[in-house]
This record gives sequence, C-alpha cells and structure tokens, in this order.
Amino acid sequence: MKEEIRRILKMLEEGKISSDEAYRLIMALKEEPKYQRKEEVLESKFGESMENFIMNVISSTFEMVGKSLSSVPVIPFMKDIGEAFLSASSIMKGDMFENLPEDFYMVHIIEGNVHVETSSDSQLEPGKYKEKHLRVPEDSKLAVAVVDGSITVEGNYKEILVHIADGDVVVKGNFDELNLNIIDGDITIYTPLDDLSVDVKIVSGDIYAEGSPRKEGNRYIYGNGRRKITGRIIDGDFKINQL
Repeated sequence: MKEEIRRILKMLEEGKISSDEAYRLIMALKEEPKYQRKEEVLESKFGESMENFIMNVISSTFEMVGKSLSSVPVIPFMKDIGEAFLSASSIMKGDMFENLPEDFYMVHIIEGNVHVETSSDSQLEPGKYKEKHLRVPEDSKLAVAVVDGSITVEGNYKEILVHIADGDVVVKGNFDELNLNIIDGDITIYTPLDDLSVDVKIVSGDIYAEGSPRKEGNRYIYGNGRRKITGRIIDGDFKINQL
C-alpha cells in the first residue's frame, strides 16, 4: 500500500489531482478488502476522477480561448473559431442539455461511436444516457453530444439536436427539425426532400444537395419547406440525399 500512496502523493505534487481527490483515493485504498489487488483499486478509483479532471481542464481552456477569440469583431472568422471553442467546451461538459425539456432523450459520450434508432416497441423513458447504442420510441425528441467519435441516427423523430466536436454524422430517416452544431466532421443526411428547408452555416466546407431545391439567400428549399435543418458547421462537408 505504501507504494500506491507514494504514487498518489506524486500525482498530487505534479498537479494531476486535487488534494481532495488524493484524500479520497488514499481512503479508498485503506478501505478495500485485503484480497483485492491494490493496483486494481488505484486504477479503478483514479481512472474516473482523472478523466473528469482532464476534461474539466480542457473544457475550461477551450471556454477561455473561445471567449477571447469571440471578442474580435473586426475579423469575422475569428469570431466563428471562438464560437467553435465555446461549443467544444459545452460539448465536453454536456451543459447544452441543461435547458432542454424533460421529454428529450439525451445522450452524452466523451469518446466513441454512438448509434441511435427508433423502435415501435421501445419502452425507454426520456432522460440522460451514456449508452453508445440506444433504441428510443418513434417520434421522440433526441439530443446527442459526442466529443470524439461518430454519430448515426436512424428512424422517425420529432426533433433531433446533434453536437459533435470531432467526428462524422449520418442521419437517416424522417424528422420535423434537425439542428446541427459540428466543429470538425462531415454530415450526410438521408431524408425525404419534398418539404424540407436547409439553413446551415458552413465556415469551411461545401453543401451538396440532391434534387432541385430553390435557393433563397443561404437557404435551400424543397417544396413547402415545412421540415427544417438548421445549425452550423465549422469544418466539414454537408450532403443531403433523397431517402
């Protein structure tokens, strides 16, 4: 146990963990059954706290840089980059979910590929989830946030919110509203095009739209444009395909 405690104190000295985390780790080591390997205890207890510690440091740094860059109004792209840093910080912390109604299914993953689909026999209730594969009832409201990984959404939804810092997104199905907040990644949408409007700001990347939409300013409109795709992509291509 002495070796494990020395390791904890060294991490405290190097600033990798707080004094409170160091205390909790040492107490956990002392309280574990003797038959359990102390190395396993250290890793299991330290792993989660270290992940949170690192993510908090990174997200705070991103937030600080984002606020600094966003305050440079004379250079438009600097404001966009600043907002991207702020978005990345928000995605890491998952605080974009704080003001969502209670009828949303919310998925927040730091790293990994997420796949969500609708199912007529799903009994899942709205709430917050960390599963990478989720089946939700049809016509649900869905919000997904991933820091590093891909997102695939299939099925029929009322509303979809997608936040991703680094990774590609595929949406296949029907929806009334789709809102995208993409820092770095390509987006491919497969959906009916007879009543769709697309109003997505892209800082670096291109839009590819199947069919013959009419253009009004930066908007692409199919039919009456009742269903909506909105949002922002900092770096990535956006493709719309007929389902």
